[in-house]
Amino acid sequence: MEGRPRYAPHCFRELGVPRMIDVQLTDDEVTTIMVALDNYRYERETEFVYTGDPQDQQDAGSAEWCWQKLHAVQQKFRAVSQNSEFPE
Repeated sequence: MEGRPRYAPHCFRELGVPRMIDVQLTDDEVTTIMVALDNYRYERETEFVYTGDPQDQQDAGSAEWCWQKLHAVQQKFRAVSQNSEFPE
């Protein structure tokens, strides 16, 4: 697990403490991350075609999962932002 973050022990869940991180990003920052994830996913899928390494396929799937999660949050943010804007 070199280079990967270490997570809180599972005992925290038993205490009712969720293992979540609250990150605040602008809409543009989320879009930038999504573009990078999409490019990384494409790169891993392409590499998988050439090498057949299952790790490449798994990495592409992880990037897609992250992209989907950010996309859902971004869409909710945009809907709320659009509804809360005051007319001029």
